[in-house]
Amino acid sequence: MAEMTPDISDRRRQLASLTDTGIEQAERLQNFLPRLSDAYAHLFTELDINLNALIERTSAALDETPITERIKLSDPNADLTGRNA
Repeated sequence: MAEMTPDISDRRRQLASLTDTGIEQAERLQNFLPRLSDAYAHLFTELDINLNALIERTSAALDETPITERIKLSDPNADLTGRNA
C-alpha cells in the first residue's frame, strides 16, 4: 500500500508514497470514518463517558506528573530500573 524511495537530497531519509492500492484503501477509510465516529459517540453515550476527553485529561495529567514520579510518590522505595534488588 506504500512504497519507500530514497531521498536524493538527504540519504538518511526515506520518502513514503501511497501505491494505487494504498490510495484506494485511504479513500475507503475516509468514507468509513464518519460511521466509526458515530458508533463511538453512541457507545460513549451508552457508557455515560467521553473517552476522548478522558484520554486527553489523562495525557495532560501524565505530562504534568509522569507515571514514574507517580510510582515514586506511592512507593518511595520503588526500584524503577527494572532490576530486582
